[in-house]
Parts: sequence; structure tokens; C-alpha cells
Amino acid sequence: MLQGLLAERVPINDLARIYEALALRARVGTDPEGLIEAARAALGPAIAARFADAGTLRVVMIAPLLEQAMLESLRPGDEGSQIVFDPQRMETVVESVKQAVSSVREGGEPVLVCAPSLRPAVRRLVSAQTDGLPVLSYTEATAAALTIETVGVVRDAPLAAVGSTATAVG
Repeated sequence: MLQGLLAERVPINDLARIYEALALRARVGTDPEGLIEAARAALGPAIAARFADAGTLRVVMIAPLLEQAMLESLRPGDEGSQIVFDPQRMETVVESVKQAVSSVREGGEPVLVCAPSLRPAVRRLVSAQTDGLPVLSYTEATAAALTIETVGVVRDAPLAAVGSTATAVG
């Protein structure tokens, strides 16, 4: 479990808190993903603080309708939970993440935030293709007393298409 935390650049200095979280979670289940998420929840403020700059956490969010679709397509797998989208939609989402992150890299390292139940699957989806972009749950991002600055939004359709659809409907 500690290796899983270290792989995500989570500080493991507070072993007492980590072991307590693992012990509590182990009563419910011993799947590695669940244990890592329990430890992350216990360390939330330390995780968010690690990525903050001068008290500000720069976040890239997932558009609400896309996040809902991801939650609905979340499936358990041998390697942990996975988002099951068709390949084209998956590629569009990953490209949107890359674009959102590359447009803000100059001002400090952004983090991608999402629903806690999506966090492990989203991390697996984007981490390798975005040079280890940190993925935090909303709970982790808000656990510390930081100012949150939204610097980008991930969508599964080009912004122009979203805007033209809204105009046609509205």
C-alpha cells in the first residue's frame, strides 16, 4: 500500500494515520484500490498542500455531464475500477485533459480533480499520458484551507461544438 501512495507522490510521513485508515478499511475489504483510497482520505490535507503554491491549489475540473457519464460507466476490474467508454470518446477525453493541462503549466503545477469514486480510474486513464498529472478527489482538494483556482475544464466534445449545440437548443 505504501508503494501505491509513493507512486502518486503522496507523503507517507504520518504512518500512524495511514495504518489507522488501513485498519479501518480492512474491516470492509482488502482490495488494494480501496485501501489506498482510505489512506489518501486520511491524508487529504497533506496531499492537497503538496500541490499548492502560495496557498492556492490550481485545479482542472471535469465538466459535470462528462463526470456523470464517467460515474455511470465505472466498472470494477482486475487492476481496479475502470471507465468504460468507446475508444474514440476515451481519446477525446484524454486529449482534452492534455490541452487543459498544457495551457496552464507555466503558472505552476495544476491538479485534476474529480469525484472520490472516480479518482483511481481517472488517474489510471490520464497519468501515463500526462507525465504523472496529479489526480485528487474533491474531498482531498478541499481538505486543506487552500484557495482553489479553477484553471481548466475537461470536456468530451470540442468547445466549439458544445457552444453551437447550446445555441441551437437555446
